[in-house]
Amino acid sequence: MELQMYSICAYVGSDLLEVVEKAFFLDDGHGALLLTRYERLYAVGRVFSSTLGLGRHFIPKQLIKLPFPNDEKIQDFATRGTYCAALTREGTVFHWGGSINTPLRVFCLRDHCAIQIASGENFLMALCTNGQVWAWQRSKFCVYKIIPRDEDLIEADSPSVIKMVGIFRPILLTKGGKIYTTNESFMSTVAPIKSLTKPMKLSQHEKVLKLVCGKFRVYGLNERGVLYTWNEYCCSKNIFPEIISSDPLRFLDIRASLDNDDVIGADSTGKLFKVYKDYGGNKLWTFVGLKNSSFNDYEAANNLSSYGYKETLEVPVETTEESKLAQVKWLRKLMDAFNNPGNSDITFVVEGKMIYAHQSLLEIQCEPLKRAFQSGYKNEFNRIIMPIENVSHTTFYRFIKFMYVGQLDIGSSKGNIELLKLVHSYEYEPLMGLCEKIIIRGLRMDNACSLHFLASSLGLKDLKEESIDYIRQHQAEIETLGHASEVAGILESACRKRPLTE
Repeated sequence: MELQMYSICAYVGSDLLEVVEKAFFLDDGHGALLLTRYERLYAVGRVFSSTLGLGRHFIPKQLIKLPFPNDEKIQDFATRGTYCAALTREGTVFHWGGSINTPLRVFCLRDHCAIQIASGENFLMALCTNGQVWAWQRSKFCVYKIIPRDEDLIEADSPSVIKMVGIFRPILLTKGGKIYTTNESFMSTVAPIKSLTKPMKLSQHEKVLKLVCGKFRVYGLNERGVLYTWNEYCCSKNIFPEIISSDPLRFLDIRASLDNDDVIGADSTGKLFKVYKDYGGNKLWTFVGLKNSSFNDYEAANNLSSYGYKETLEVPVETTEESKLAQVKWLRKLMDAFNNPGNSDITFVVEGKMIYAHQSLLEIQCEPLKRAFQSGYKNEFNRIIMPIENVSHTTFYRFIKFMYVGQLDIGSSKGNIELLKLVHSYEYEPLMGLCEKIIIRGLRMDNACSLHFLASSLGLKDLKEESIDYIRQHQAEIETLGHASEVAGILESACRKRPLTE
């Protein structure tokens, strides 16, 4: 069962609190793989399983970190129960399961950088930066390439693959909103995949925006909010999919899990619906409204009821330390509340994207935001709508999220500089020192001068002094990069302001 569990926390070791962001539970409920926010992959269980990736006959009764070379940071993992893959931050792919008991690097991908991985029933897939999709079977030590070619595509569809899912064959969603699959099923052949089929049939000019996979069905959501489904027969024969949702119900987002063929959809109001086929009655698709306020709430609740998480899995939680338990519950509440449209009263609009928040919490955290809310526009539902300009969605998301959970997501060098400027514009003291230290750690020969000028404009004493010291140490190299005049001005100014010693 695959879950996105942002609301479940676990203690790793004696002191470190890590938030689980993705988990996979074995069918018998006696084991799990857990990926934490700190990009570590752990295994826990009561029985031996090569899916756990810890070696033959090893039973991890406590959380054990999987043995990746050089302590690789794990960005994602994929599995359907017996064969697993992990993707590192650097784009390296590892696999294990079956006869492979511990993570092993996929040798054929050593010269390629992967950006996405997925799992089928008995095969794995990796999407690389050059647009190629690679697929391989657990029973064969060979890798096959799926290269979308112009003759495989119709109209003006882009061959860029943006999403991969799989049951018995790879199924790919392209940037143009079309869905492709292969001619062969991995279940019955080990021949190389030569090409893709024509796009799977949809109505004319129909574009699919989201693709998810259940146990034996694939679901697609088009730009009009209509939900489609394909089973293996539809994929192999390329016949029109079954239309599930129609007027007046339209979905904005969908999720599915690998242990059944139910799909969870969210409509324009944020309300969740469970959609399933009643095979015992009229064999029609049934829609049931859910009380859960978010996908994460539903998935965590479904996990607790289906697998008995606290009883079945021996997660080493420090139950005797009441303060830590209180911290877990507090963090869980705040993480569920952040960016949740269901119970928020403020909507930030950044680069056309929405970020949902709570006025009372942000007013406590940030006085300038409190003043800005007083002039914010309120819609007919008494919700404050605040357009945010001159900052990226990613940076503003990191900024607001920190106010909820007290943890800063890792960002790019450009994003960190943008965040530093944003923090100072809102006079948000809790992040000022942290952002400045992050920028100092990112000093390089090509940015030392620009960061010195930034420090001067913002009055950042530590960054200014560190940049001057860095420029002195690497003066010759920085001057060769075309910054000779800037270096001369910075060092001259630093010498003038240096106090005289007696």
